Amino acid sequence: MDTLKLFEESLLYFYEEVRVNTYKNWIFDNSSDCNVEKMAEAGFIFVGDEDEPDAVKCFFCNKHLDGWESTDNPWKEHLKHAPNCSFAKLETSQNNITLDQALKLRRDYLINILNAHFNDIDNELTNTLKKAKVQIKKS
Repeated sequence: MDTLKLFEESLLYFYEEVRVNTYKNWIFDNSSDCNVEKMAEAGFIFVGDEDEPDAVKCFFCNKHLDGWESTDNPWKEHLKHAPNCSFAKLETSQNNITLDQALKLRRDYLINILNAHFNDIDNELTNTLKKAKVQIKKS
């Protein structure tokens, strides 16, 4: 997967409204503690399917979670499973994020994407080297 293309596409997920729109078939209603709005506010986008109808991931740290219960607090679960996520550490809705916090988030997000991109390149080079070694041994 092209991580730089992923970066461009996923920038839209900084907006809660865009995250909310990913929840086409969420299993809990608005009276639940982990309703669509609260899930999106906590940074989650819906990635579920028939096999995992409650699967989500954080747009920022890419942490995947499922097994939600109606009483789960999305912010607490996010921090419990991804304590280093800069977005989750804010524990606030997009409307309450300051300019300084927003700029730091964008910087951290770019660093995450670049690290993922360089890891992809490193993996490609490692695989190419392994294949080359096999070919050299064969000849």
